[in-house]
Amino acid sequence: MHESREWPRFLPRPGKKITIAIGEQVDGEKVFGDLRNKWKRLVKMQKDAIRKKGESWNMAMGELTEGLKYGQEAVELRKEVTRRVRMEVLKVRRDLGYPEEDPKASLVETWIQEGAKREGRMDDDSWVKDT
Repeated sequence: MHESREWPRFLPRPGKKITIAIGEQVDGEKVFGDLRNKWKRLVKMQKDAIRKKGESWNMAMGELTEGLKYGQEAVELRKEVTRRVRMEVLKVRRDLGYPEEDPKASLVETWIQEGAKREGRMDDDSWVKDT
């Protein structure tokens, strides 16, 4: 179900079939290890920059500096992580024989350009209908 579904529609409709698909185990280090190392390097650079200013690094787990939120390299890294996760999901989809999805659905740029609009005619003249 699409994430935009709200109460009461976020519940499956009575009588509808629900399928939960679990694919092959993903080797996290093989698929994401290089990205994890890049992220660690970015965090270290941020820590070093803060300490260089004479300040202390007192950020809680999950809290991000402006550079880790909005820095170009950090943003590109998050896009790549999202792309790789999506590719793993698509493997399960293909293994189950489901049709290919609309390729633009996986592009971050699509969401940035079209915003929160989830249904109707999109800016690129495609049509989307939440079922």
